[in-house]
Amino acid sequence: MKTLAIVELEEGGLVATVASVVGGEPRIERVARLPLADLSRESLTKALRAPAAECLRGHEGVHVVLGERRMMHFLMRLPRMKAEDLLGVVVREALRLTGMPTQAEVLVAPQLLPVSAGPRLGVAVTALSRNLWEPLQEAFRAAELPILGLYSAESCLAAAAPSEAGSVSAVLESNAGRARFVLCESGHPVQVRRFLLGSDTSGEALVAQLAMELPRTLDWLRETGHAMPQTLVLGRRLGVDAAAAGMLQGDGLAIVDGSSPRLVDPEGQVVSLGVTELLGRLLRGAVPGSLLAEPRLELPWPRSRFVAVAAAAAVGFLGTAAAVVDFELLQASRAANERTEQAMREAQDRLATAERAAVARDTTDPEQRHIDGILARRRPTSRLLAELCNAASDDVHLDELRFASNEAVVLTGAVEGRSRQEALAALARFGRGLRAVPFLDSTRQEEVGEGAAGANRFRFKITMQWRRPE
Repeated sequence: MKTLAIVELEEGGLVATVASVVGGEPRIERVARLPLADLSRESLTKALRAPAAECLRGHEGVHVVLGERRMMHFLMRLPRMKAEDLLGVVVREALRLTGMPTQAEVLVAPQLLPVSAGPRLGVAVTALSRNLWEPLQEAFRAAELPILGLYSAESCLAAAAPSEAGSVSAVLESNAGRARFVLCESGHPVQVRRFLLGSDTSGEALVAQLAMELPRTLDWLRETGHAMPQTLVLGRRLGVDAAAAGMLQGDGLAIVDGSSPRLVDPEGQVVSLGVTELLGRLLRGAVPGSLLAEPRLELPWPRSRFVAVAAAAAVGFLGTAAAVVDFELLQASRAANERTEQAMREAQDRLATAERAAVARDTTDPEQRHIDGILARRRPTSRLLAELCNAASDDVHLDELRFASNEAVVLTGAVEGRSRQEALAALARFGRGLRAVPFLDSTRQEEVGEGAAGANRFRFKITMQWRRPE
């Protein structure tokens, strides 16, 4: 009898799940929960030595589901190009977001989204700095537990979301006193929000807290420019019944109960939605990309190539049949085959020319190349300071500038003039100068108030966002 062992790791807890396969269906044998002070080698080593973790031994290995808050999930839309070139762009973006200098120091798992009409391809990417994983890997080695695969908790949860091309949905699940909201596109995670749950996580108290957090999450998605989900899949550990789920419905968000059927062990502990989806994929042989595997992308053939190959195959079949009937017909079919192959080569040449033209259209704009070059070198701190100084006049006094790699740029200060009109005009010029900075986007979040020094002085707070590459 085949058995599967899965380990969920997250700040606050470790969950070990052992399942057997009976008649092609998973049957839960054991679920063990162990506390974790943090995601460190020492805490994990101590947990794996506990008697409750003995259920993980005696198997071929373990599959690890990691809920690390520094795990990066992002979506890229890129022009059609060779697979190795496409993978190179994906890896460079992963290095920029994780802050790692070389590919050897980052784990990357790219997944191609369902192909839709258009000149661009969608790639969903999961990335993690290797130095965050290696201490945990050493703890598994010390416990003599081979690792068969490493997956993010968000990728496993996203497997429960609709996978149709262009579909936008969300999954909500809880674990170790924390809730995880995963925004998904075409069944792949693209953004994550986590929040703590109160001590009372049962019934009405949990629903009331979720009813407060969901509108905040949707507002956050709007502010950051993400597409709004049409459906929300509720996890198996939430335990929200159909009557209470109605309280969470709003803003056109359809609630989907993901808790049925629920997998439980003999002691009645519920298996999470992410582990349930991973078990199903392991049984079907359709496992999501492991972060420990070598990153790769397999691009589908263009439609024109399928047509050309099908035409060549059809002509070849007709030529074989004609050879039995008449030699002259065979000769004619060979000539037709040659013409088809010539047409196929010409079609491939035209396709290659079109692809190069599409890439050229995306990269020939000098201003866009300038912006992309800046963004590719992580956040341009020195350029930011220079642009702010250029935008500010003698009437503008900056008190504070706050920014981070993936956070908003916030400026606070004051403007003063000989009159209220001059002070407001100086503030307006400063705002226009900020909106002209090529690598910043305005969030339209501006706070202006009168200063304490007099009627001709105004305090201001302006919030901007780093421009994201398309």
